[in-house]
Amino acid sequence: MAGAIQTLRVNTERMAAAADDAMLLATDLAEALVVAGVPFREAHEAVGQIVKHCIAKELDLRSLTREDLQAFHASFSTSAAEIASLESALEGRKVIGGTARSTVEEALSKARADNARRLGELSSGEI
Repeated sequence: MAGAIQTLRVNTERMAAAADDAMLLATDLAEALVVAGVPFREAHEAVGQIVKHCIAKELDLRSLTREDLQAFHASFSTSAAEIASLESALEGRKVIGGTARSTVEEALSKARADNARRLGELSSGEI
């Protein structure tokens, strides 16, 4: 594992391009409906139809207006671009193991402290 990490090269441009696929954010549309009081099963069905529509028409999901979304479900109150942004999707997962920046920074801080503690134990012969 150490060798893999030492030689790891992260291509952030490629990662950003892969994460820019709006269809990855379709679940955020369903979540917006659920927050508005729509049962998940109904929200899932509506978003499935939206995704199907976007694929058939070769549309970027984020190009859909509030009116476009309301054609699939009346409970949509904003455009897809307002709901389905990568930044809001990441920041919206503020739970243990989630993707919100503060959560990731906290996990990294704990991991670094744990690694430092373990290295200290190794060098002192406590293990």
